[in-house]
Amino acid sequence: MSLNTKLEVGLEIISAMIANASNEGYSVKDEKMKTLLEERDKLYSGDEKTIDKIINVYGPQIKEKYKNA
Repeated sequence: MSLNTKLEVGLEIISAMIANASNEGYSVKDEKMKTLLEERDKLYSGDEKTIDKIINVYGPQIKEKYKNA
């Protein structure tokens, strides 16, 4: 998969993770949300390691959440 494609997929996944965390009551002061926002910033800067983590770790979590919705 090309880096541009990974970036787009990663962006969708991290956006869903941030939205879910917000819906669960987390704010920007909470550690979970801070971590997600930091990873989003790394994604925007093109950090391939972070992009791969988002796709391979958070991707299955989002897929499972929406599969059961």
